[in-house]
Amino acid sequence: DVIALPLNDAVRIVRVLALPGRRGPPAEARACYEEL
Repeated sequence: DVIALPLNDAVRIVRVLALPGRRGPPAEARACYEEL
């Protein structure tokens, strides 16, 4: 899935690669998406 996130005067576009099985540290979260 691709998501557009409005942030101040810009828009961040991210592709969700996976959903983690649990809530974890930021490093694990970053492995689950990529910025486009």
